[in-house]
Amino acid sequence: MTAAGADGGMPTWTWDLQLHKRLRHAYGDFLLDLVVRSCAQRLVLFGPSGAGKTLSLQLIAGLVQPDRGHVRVAGRTLYDSETGTRLTPQARRLAFVFQDYALFPHLTVRQNMAFSLALAKVDKVTAAAKVARAAEILALGLLH
Repeated sequence: MTAAGADGGMPTWTWDLQLHKRLRHAYGDFLLDLVVRSCAQRLVLFGPSGAGKTLSLQLIAGLVQPDRGHVRVAGRTLYDSETGTRLTPQARRLAFVFQDYALFPHLTVRQNMAFSLALAKVDKVTAAAKVARAAEILALGLLH
């Protein structure tokens, strides 16, 4: 897909992010100024420690509020400081996996994915189907 839309006009971005967040600490200030526009289905953030990857994910998920900007995913506005749109994290329907202490190292990827379903008392057959579908969507087929 090219950047131009099907009608030659504005593209329909899967990811349309413009985020600005300043954090003030005793050690100094950190300014995150992120602009992403992509038609890709998946988005990967990478960079050195302290670059703002986790903060960016927290802003997209709604766990931290940007100072200004917008978050639009698949044409749906999740946050827009100009219009006052601020969907709760639950209403955003996005998944966020924390990088520390949230996964069980003794379990496989699929077992970790199924853990919350077991807590919710979802039967094993349904849970296995849900995990398989999520793994398919996330292209995790080779991970067990």
